[in-house]
Amino acid sequence: MPQYKVITETIDKPDLDDRHYRVVELSNSLRALLIHDPTTDKAAASLDVNVGAFHDPHNLPGLAHFCEHLLFMGTEKYPLENEYSSFLSKNSGYSNAYTSSQDTNYYFEVGYEHLDGALDRFAQFFISPLFDKSCKDREIKAVDSENKKNLQNDNWRFHQLEKSLTSTKHPYNGFSTGNYQTLGEIPEKNGLDVREELISWYNSHYSANLMRLVVLGREDLDTLTEWTVKRFSDVKNTDKPRPYFPDPPITSEQLLKLVKAKPVMETRSLELTFTVPDVSNKWEYGPARYASHLIGHEGKGSLLYHFKTKGWANGLSAGAMRISKGYSVFVIEIELTPEGFKNYETAIFDCFDYIKLLTTEPPQEWIFEEMKQTSSFRFKFQQKGGAANTVSKLSAAMQKDVDVPYKNLLSSGITRKWDADLIKDYLSHFNASNFKVSLISKEFGSEELPLREKWYGTEYNIEPISPEILSKIAAIGKPSGRFQLLTPNEFIPTKFDIVGTKSTSPAKEPYLIQSDTFSKTWFKQDDQFLVPKSHIFVKFNLPVATLTPFNSAMSSLFLDLLEDELNEMSYEADIVGLSKSFNVARDGISLEISGYNDKMEVLLHKLIDAFVSFKPTEERFNILKERSKRLMKNFGFSTPYSQIGQHTSSLINERAWSVDEQLSFYESDLFTYQRLTNFVSTLFDQCFNEILIVGNYSLPKAKELAALINSKIKAISAPLAQSQYTRGRSLKLPVGQTFRFEKILDDPANINSCIEYFIQLGEIASERRAKVLVDLLAQVAHEPCFNRLRTKEQLGYVVFSGVREARTTFGFRILIQSERPSPYVESRIDAFLQSLVDYIERMDEAEYVKHVNGLVSKKTQKLKNLKEEFSRFWNSIATGFYDFDKRAADVEILKTITKAELLEFYKTKVLQNNGKLVVHLNAQTTSALSWTKIAQSSIMNYIALKEDDLPKDFTLGPELDKLITLVEDKSIDDLLSLHEFSELFPKSVSPQFFSGLTEYIKSNIANPIPKSYPKGELITDLGDFKSKIPLTSAAYPLRNLSDFELKPEIEAKL
Repeated sequence: MPQYKVITETIDKPDLDDRHYRVVELSNSLRALLIHDPTTDKAAASLDVNVGAFHDPHNLPGLAHFCEHLLFMGTEKYPLENEYSSFLSKNSGYSNAYTSSQDTNYYFEVGYEHLDGALDRFAQFFISPLFDKSCKDREIKAVDSENKKNLQNDNWRFHQLEKSLTSTKHPYNGFSTGNYQTLGEIPEKNGLDVREELISWYNSHYSANLMRLVVLGREDLDTLTEWTVKRFSDVKNTDKPRPYFPDPPITSEQLLKLVKAKPVMETRSLELTFTVPDVSNKWEYGPARYASHLIGHEGKGSLLYHFKTKGWANGLSAGAMRISKGYSVFVIEIELTPEGFKNYETAIFDCFDYIKLLTTEPPQEWIFEEMKQTSSFRFKFQQKGGAANTVSKLSAAMQKDVDVPYKNLLSSGITRKWDADLIKDYLSHFNASNFKVSLISKEFGSEELPLREKWYGTEYNIEPISPEILSKIAAIGKPSGRFQLLTPNEFIPTKFDIVGTKSTSPAKEPYLIQSDTFSKTWFKQDDQFLVPKSHIFVKFNLPVATLTPFNSAMSSLFLDLLEDELNEMSYEADIVGLSKSFNVARDGISLEISGYNDKMEVLLHKLIDAFVSFKPTEERFNILKERSKRLMKNFGFSTPYSQIGQHTSSLINERAWSVDEQLSFYESDLFTYQRLTNFVSTLFDQCFNEILIVGNYSLPKAKELAALINSKIKAISAPLAQSQYTRGRSLKLPVGQTFRFEKILDDPANINSCIEYFIQLGEIASERRAKVLVDLLAQVAHEPCFNRLRTKEQLGYVVFSGVREARTTFGFRILIQSERPSPYVESRIDAFLQSLVDYIERMDEAEYVKHVNGLVSKKTQKLKNLKEEFSRFWNSIATGFYDFDKRAADVEILKTITKAELLEFYKTKVLQNNGKLVVHLNAQTTSALSWTKIAQSSIMNYIALKEDDLPKDFTLGPELDKLITLVEDKSIDDLLSLHEFSELFPKSVSPQFFSGLTEYIKSNIANPIPKSYPKGELITDLGDFKSKIPLTSAAYPLRNLSDFELKPEIEAKL
């Protein structure tokens, strides 16, 4: 076996961490962290390469990102392009990757038994990738589709604008995503073969010494080491030096400038950016954290508190960002109100007034000690996260090994050492000669913003910051007295005693510890994680809260105002790990509190008192109404795939209101302060509380907390009548009928449409076996759906398939965001669904068993932390089914389902006896279907349809991609002669196959969208649609609730 050396096995870890760690260096200088987790049911690995978008050649922007895409498309050892994804999918796994400025991070997760097989496939990416020529064009289009997905996203637009205005001598100035222009059209015009350029770039940059690998599995460290050495020692090492970019990204030329820009969404923001030292090597001292903690604070005396008092801002954030080694920036971002936008120059001055306080007052050691204390116990009681997320984060963190010793790899977030001079020096960079400003608002007219950013088309202008502002800032002699430093935080926990004891067989469900006409209380004491944390969830069932769209909008604004009122207190709690959130829920309002339970009761008291007594002011009503209306309007400008689920949900559930319905009330004259106060006065007339308490509490304390909540509500509310307390229901779509909902998207510049194709297949309460069959179908269909509709047909970057659960029903759905017309996409979904019959029929028993085992693995996945346990319990309570044992019951059913039963269910139920809802969100302008794209799709579809006419050993692999390449290289007349096509098929294929293919392509070019599409009865009146569709029965407990009541022998232990 190749050689390796152990660097360390001593790594500081949280008290609760039962994992074992080892860092090794292979003979090729690749470094790996091996993690033995004795109880994990998921294994994972991640490899981070210290090469990213900053390494793109100037003439090929996006090449690093393109490499990330194409690397998945086959290797010499495993040439089939979907071999890796198929292996993972069948074994309860998945993979992903991302490209950042200086790193590319690849990772996967898989059932723990299959780690070595996954590692073997994964390692080949870095040993012998094919960069198959036949996949090149498709993946350029995938990169282009990914870029188009982000074109109307303000975060991407303004980040690119900010980069484009930095020094051209630093690669931060570049365009990192890439698109069809940068990777296709322009290189081709310049005579460049992008694939050859990529291979040369990969060989030059991907070196083992720049790679950091993390492998997590159930095997012991020696076995994990053996597998790692065996699989990764052949990765080539060229001793590439670590990347360094000496030129500063921001020079004096870019400072003291004001950038004005126009967003897609209704947003207003002011950003102050300072150049600051890169303090990555000062991680123990945390000077940037200290500055961020004070400037970004939201308590009394803070910048945000000041701006909110003046009605100028609703939010503020502050923090440092490292651009590259030696260069960082510190950004203060303020979410402005209309008044704040008008007074932005004064807001800039006020920021410097606050900064003057920080630079005049000496750094406060007691504030540092609070930060140190908080970061220490956060680490001490940190619980496990998901396997894939863990390895991906740690492989990226390992790249910091120049600054952070491996011993502190997990604990580098702890602030440890006090150095007042270091903080003073850091704060000294926040001065009037070292900053620039960005002002973003839709209120700017086009004539004010004559410039356009190259890649996203953002309208902007750049000008010097006015001398008046600079002179006012320079004239600040001492702090004005309008601001103050922090006060000690009352929510910092000091007691971390554990109440429960670890059990070898933890309870699988909570106990019902109290039930009457006014409330139910569920409780589960922590018996497996043993952390000093708890979760409390209260659902206040309030009949009027969401009775109408108007009521739902009123409830939402009431909570916005309440959160606004509580912000200073909530912020103090949140920064020490004690979080809370109020939300509008179906038929009521919910409150969730989570974190360290030492001070949780203090917070609960304050929150409940505020909830039942809060009276909003008209001034804040006007400010937050404007903000809430903006946010609702902005929903219509978000990416189509993020909008479509809300539309589907509002269509198939009883009394579920769309954003558009609620927005109409915000825009009407009826939405007044007086109406809000009238609404709030009746909100608590009747109430029923359902409470869940999970974590580090004793039974008496849990009862005490529930009594506290109930007593506050009982004082102002009457209980619900028995007949009032029913759960929500879903529409039961008639078998054999398809309904269609269409909406034109609000954003005129958006080029993507989106479709959700939903097949309703049963009721959750009464058709459990059918539900498990749909779960299994989703498992089986996932990889072929993605492979065909995204990878092969290139319909769009966002392709998703899976189970959709409504309130009382379930079904199977496919969601696609695409530049193509949504009726065309619908026709391709139908074609895929038909082809899935053959796919299941051809599946051999061994492959079928892998899918079953993969789904069993998902359903029996162990809980990793207290939050996961709490979430599972609340989901079973909130649905009204109280089916805490559903995963175990599903597994028992799953073990009895045969392939024949799945196939029969699919053919007779999924394809025939069902009701369907197809939601189309259509772009205002839709790309035309080119004949080449139609021909490409036709070739693949025809081969799938006629697979029985092909030899059994014929695979839809490289041959198909070569066919598609021919399509792009030929005119339509040359294409239809098809003489070159025949050379790519076995000689035994009959001439009739080729003539049939010719006619199929001709037919599809003549009629790209079949005349029967879009299908279904168009929903023109939502009320009429919901009125004529029957409802299911409401959710009801699937077990007698008395089964969950505490038995005396259990109660004595709690």
